[in-house]
Amino acid sequence: NAEYMGDYITLVFWICLVIGRLSGVFISVHISLPTLIRTSFALSIATIVVLIILRDITVALWIGAGVYGLGIATIYPSGLAWLNQNVDVGGKMLSYIVTMVCIGEGLIPMTLG
Repeated sequence: NAEYMGDYITLVFWICLVIGRLSGVFISVHISLPTLIRTSFALSIATIVVLIILRDITVALWIGAGVYGLGIATIYPSGLAWLNQNVDVGGKMLSYIVTMVCIGEGLIPMTLG
């Protein structure tokens, strides 16, 4: 059913995001955090570009949603871990960072419409 396709694509995205987060724990043991962050950004940007180019192909949307979920899965936790390695981040500073991330997540959809 076409009316449920959006729900299923969202499900694919979230499943791949969870798989990416879990696998990111094991991957981060073998590669450095900056490399993991750069790889995640590159995968995410490449997926967006492919989705823009192939926007009329339904299969590309399904695969793109999954690959994008995998790509962005490790950016936030790796970024926090990298920040903690390079800057003295206490509990108060971390709470500010998380609060700003949450505010950004709320404002971006409103500004984009």
